[in-house]
Amino acid sequence: TDEITKTLTVNPAPKRCQFAINYDGSKGLRAYNFEPTDGSVVGAESGVTYTWYFGTGSSNQGGKGEFNYSNDGSYTVTMRAETAAGCLCESSHNLIIDRTDVSDIIGNNSFNVYPNPSTGLFKVEVSNSSIDGVIEVFDVIGNKLLSYTNSEMNEINWTIDLSSYSNGVYMVRYSSNNKTVTKKIKLIR
Repeated sequence: TDEITKTLTVNPAPKRCQFAINYDGSKGLRAYNFEPTDGSVVGAESGVTYTWYFGTGSSNQGGKGEFNYSNDGSYTVTMRAETAAGCLCESSHNLIIDRTDVSDIIGNNSFNVYPNPSTGLFKVEVSNSSIDGVIEVFDVIGNKLLSYTNSEMNEINWTIDLSSYSNGVYMVRYSSNNKTVTKKIKLIR
């Protein structure tokens, strides 16, 4: 018989291997911030290098990813977290940007829903809204979940809270002047 003993060092992986997506309208029409999270703590972890891939061929390093997209579309955003010991993890989210002006559909109105995807709270923005305008939120099988009229809200930039609903895709519909436009919103947590 024979015996050998060796020491094995196990280094921990990064604790924050998911990330939050936040719309940042102060930096542009399609500007987003991406921050590492473990579900309870948001922000970069000490001693970890974060590399962000924005789904456009562009990337950067830093504790927070920031990117202003040129066009609407669907983008796969990936965060790669790596410790000094070389332990790493990656996570990806599909970001759908739909900020297209739909004034030709609903008269002189512009209708936007952001951020998309959302963690539950999102904005519905209608410029030049009419007093008879109605915003409704539906699940994917057509059940109406929420309904607001312009006279109830009395503003053009509404915050809608779907945080009590399950992850998934929902439809936000704006109707005004006998015309209707619908946009999708994706909930992720």
